[in-house]
Amino acid sequence: MKIAIISSHGHWADGWLTDAKTLAYFSDTLSKNGLVVEAFEVANLKALTHLLQQLDPHDTLVLPNAYVVDKDGPAAETVWLVEVLEQFQFKTIGSNSATLQQLLQKQTCQQLLQTQGIPVPSFAVVHPSDQGQVDQILQQAQLTYPVIAKLTETSSGIGLDQNSMAHDPAAAVAKVQALLQAFQQPVIVETYLPGHDITIAQIKAGDQTLRLATHIQLQQGTIMGQKERALDWDTQRTMTPVEDPALLAQIPALLSNIWTALAAQDLIRIDGKLAPNGQLHIFDVNGFPGLKMGQNVFPKQCDTCFPDYAPHEVYEAMINTIIWTAAIRHELPVPPRLEAYNLFSLQQRELVDGALSFLS
Repeated sequence: MKIAIISSHGHWADGWLTDAKTLAYFSDTLSKNGLVVEAFEVANLKALTHLLQQLDPHDTLVLPNAYVVDKDGPAAETVWLVEVLEQFQFKTIGSNSATLQQLLQKQTCQQLLQTQGIPVPSFAVVHPSDQGQVDQILQQAQLTYPVIAKLTETSSGIGLDQNSMAHDPAAAVAKVQALLQAFQQPVIVETYLPGHDITIAQIKAGDQTLRLATHIQLQQGTIMGQKERALDWDTQRTMTPVEDPALLAQIPALLSNIWTALAAQDLIRIDGKLAPNGQLHIFDVNGFPGLKMGQNVFPKQCDTCFPDYAPHEVYEAMINTIIWTAAIRHELPVPPRLEAYNLFSLQQRELVDGALSFLS
């Protein structure tokens, strides 16, 4: 089995591996563990098509390191990277194109979860063509204030900061109009839930499921915008395991329902907050969690939930897990090191030692 990592020029920020250093570490770790790894960056659809014609889809597992790739020509249009990979019948890591499109478009994801009875904050969606009707749309939604206004088609907290909260309808209208004018994409307005973020990763390997549940607390503020996502861990923001029995009891069924509703594969990470009644409400689902060591949420979750291991040991187990879970689903052979050393094997060791810091 070969691993092909395909990045898209100009779109690294939304991928698993957000910079060249992370890509190199990821590739080197897999190479040392017995895999043949090749990394590519494509500039547009034409380059992607040419690359895929050179690769063998039968023994190549692809990590799509972006949501989209630019179309040919000067127009600022894109196509979905995984959709093209599927057309060429490549085996990919992570969820399929239909699921990823639902996840990246927040209003689509929230509407789907809501129809499946999964608790989400009350929300309204305003499209650029609705700019003259923002007030009416928000009134019809009968939202409870304060609310948060944020973009629906971006990740990494772009356009979101501590000033995104509106305490009354007039302020909400102003914030929505500002986002529409600046970004020309839909805006979702949802009821603000106080308190810190709760983030949970769910990983599936065959019939095994692993869930990592953690709190994220900011030193200042409670809104996790683009600036806050870049803050230093342990000084300006902290992460701790979820230990409250009432919250832990909600998580297995909730994550299972989200996984089924979205037809997710391999790995997703959800973000939510507790409503006043103690029920966890979901406001974001991420199909491409960033893997930058020391910075992104998912690697920090792994460190937090496996505190008896050194960070580089946990990071290797995380990398191995991402490949191993997809290989199992695609029925591909994997080197022994990946079978023996991954987050699931760390879980078994911690269970033996009596240190259960996550859900099994």
